[in-house]
Amino acid sequence: MPRPLPSVLRALLGGAALLVTASAAGDDGIADAGLRKARGHEAFDSRRFGDALVEYQAALALGRDPRLHYNIAQALAALERYPEALAAYQAFLLQAPPGILNEAQQSKLLVLLDEIKGKVARLEIRCDVPGARVLVREQAVGTTPLGPVAVNAGAARVEVLADGFRPFTLDLSLAGGASQVVVARLERVDFTGTLAVESSVAAAEVLVDGKPAGPAPLKMRIDRGSHVVAVRARGHVAESRTVTVEPGVQADLAFSLERAPSYGLAYFGFGVGGAGVAAGTAMGILALSTFSKAKAQCDNVAKECGPAGQGDLSSARSWATASTIGFAVGVAGVSLGVYGLVTARPGKVRKAGSTSYAVVPIAPAGAVLVGTF
Repeated sequence: MPRPLPSVLRALLGGAALLVTASAAGDDGIADAGLRKARGHEAFDSRRFGDALVEYQAALALGRDPRLHYNIAQALAALERYPEALAAYQAFLLQAPPGILNEAQQSKLLVLLDEIKGKVARLEIRCDVPGARVLVREQAVGTTPLGPVAVNAGAARVEVLADGFRPFTLDLSLAGGASQVVVARLERVDFTGTLAVESSVAAAEVLVDGKPAGPAPLKMRIDRGSHVVAVRARGHVAESRTVTVEPGVQADLAFSLERAPSYGLAYFGFGVGGAGVAAGTAMGILALSTFSKAKAQCDNVAKECGPAGQGDLSSARSWATASTIGFAVGVAGVSLGVYGLVTARPGKVRKAGSTSYAVVPIAPAGAVLVGTF
């Protein structure tokens, strides 16, 4: 709490706003300034220092009387806003009319200034990140590079904040009337983590969010958050999982891939069956054609055929026999193919979150299609 105004000085400043000349402001402005100043005195005496400050500042704006800086300084000191109070006292000394204070009043004012200066410290912030926000006692005072700036002396917490960097915090005691330099080194925040993937199949391909990342085993830096990791290898069932990566933490995944089912017997059987059916059909057509030709050369009444007809009949019988054999081979081949399908281990569908991988046979010799649905 600042000391009360000296009685002589208070009386001198009490009517300061009314003494401003009309050239500085109009008569109405002078009257309004005097009214606002009177209200300020009333609020100050009632310890409503915030209201007093508002009235004094309004009176200064209306009357432009530099002596009001003293009243403003008193209100600011009462609010413990010492740097601003010091600036207001200094404005009063610089702008007040000469001779307004006698020698005794000047001495008292200088003592008061020394007291205020003892409650003000100067702080300089040096930081390797320009534009960082500086807070002193949770109040913003500027951005880096900063200073020196005047702040209240005493215990204070200094914070330096910048996007993408860890907050810098320092608790210190600021000595009144002294300057202090704080060097703030900001540490960048790492928003990535580590993903480590191992597979039971050497050099299996690893995909992260659908994009190839390299062969297993694999270790990589990756942004924080959820990711879909898939591993696939030739002749094996692909597998995927969803993993959440935390900043600065390693997420470990181990995949044990199962072998893909083999459809070689099924393909072989269906291939033989198709060839047998095709051959049986072609030979059957030849047998029917040759028999029709032989029939045209025979006497249907006598049921006798000449030498040419006998040869065609013999050929027709041979083609028919071959056709029967072809169809038999076809049936056997198809049966073998069905057996191969039934006995083959079906491809498994693995789901991880909303992603599924399936193994579907599309070619002979056990080749598979790995699809994503």
